[in-house]
Amino acid sequence: MKCMEAYNWIDEFFIEKGHLFLKILNSRWDSAWKVVDDLVDFLRSYGIGKWARILDLGCGNGRFSIALASRGYRVIGIDISPIYIADAWRKAGIYGVLDRVSFQVGNVLDIDRFFPRGYF
Repeated sequence: MKCMEAYNWIDEFFIEKGHLFLKILNSRWDSAWKVVDDLVDFLRSYGIGKWARILDLGCGNGRFSIALASRGYRVIGIDISPIYIADAWRKAGIYGVLDRVSFQVGNVLDIDRFFPRGYF
């Protein structure tokens, strides 16, 4: 029963009322670039270059996905909220990374339905 209650809360907060949290995501957009700079350094330290496919689960409106794509990575972002994914696609166009980023609406609990094993 608790699992179902949590799922209903997630639906309500991120899907039905997603436009409210989108304001918060947008207010934090500028901070993504510094975080991604640090992430790129981390990835490089493990030999993970721009050839790698990056999966951003719970990507919100794409701030980290788009920042990574702007640095040459190929990124797939998944989020349960159609509102966030629509905003991510819009921003990917603004930032000119539509050829390196893709967004999908989906539940991270169903990740096996999206990609074959070993894809990432």
